[in-house]
Amino acid sequence: KLKWVDDTHALAVFPSNQLAKQALESISSPIFKLRPFSHATNASKTAVTHEDLTVERPHTSSVVARRLIASVLHVKCPPVPQSQAAVLREARRARRDAAQRDGKGKADDAWSSPDDDTTAS
Repeated sequence: KLKWVDDTHALAVFPSNQLAKQALESISSPIFKLRPFSHATNASKTAVTHEDLTVERPHTSSVVARRLIASVLHVKCPPVPQSQAAVLREARRARRDAAQRDGKGKADDAWSSPDDDTTAS
């Protein structure tokens, strides 16, 4: 997740310290500088809140854990309660819709050029 501080500074928020450290070690560019938050400018440190720096956890369910435990114990997996089944269907639908939106946007970006002005009438 990117959080823009001003026109020249942005903070990249990673879901874990390990991924942030990996990005710092593997990405280098003459165009921009990467540094840990502890070395950020004062403007960057004061412009963000704790909520800006946290990444939301995805919605979780106990269904996967039940299946794993049942398979290890070699027992039949108990049926999923109706309330959890509805939540799982909604989560699948949301993921599918998000993937379609992302895929459509990527396809549109691939075929358009910066010189095209499709908004003019």
